[in-house]
Amino acid sequence: MRRQLPAGASVFDRSATTVAQARATRNSTAPLVPFGIGVGSVHLVGAQFDNRLAVVSDPLPLDIPGGAGHAVITGLLRQPGEARTTFKSMKLLLVDQCFRVGDDGNRVVVAA
Repeated sequence: MRRQLPAGASVFDRSATTVAQARATRNSTAPLVPFGIGVGSVHLVGAQFDNRLAVVSDPLPLDIPGGAGHAVITGLLRQPGEARTTFKSMKLLLVDQCFRVGDDGNRVVVAA
């Protein structure tokens, strides 16, 4: 039985899960564009917001290829009484730390 984690964003460790395996876990036919963010980057952003962000390992069942690399970024819900502008600032800082990942799992460099 899997433990119940707080709501968060489902993420995968690129060293344990390929982009194709991560896509296969989704029940969606919509095109999925992979992005990456470092655990350290999540913690740096979280440090600006009461250390509320965490990356928590959450392996999927063993029969799911790449499932061992599954994790969840927790702390992404707006806190009671938190100003919408503060919450939006946190999300924007997280997005700023993201980078595009190609199907091969490597960072995509975009020319300016």
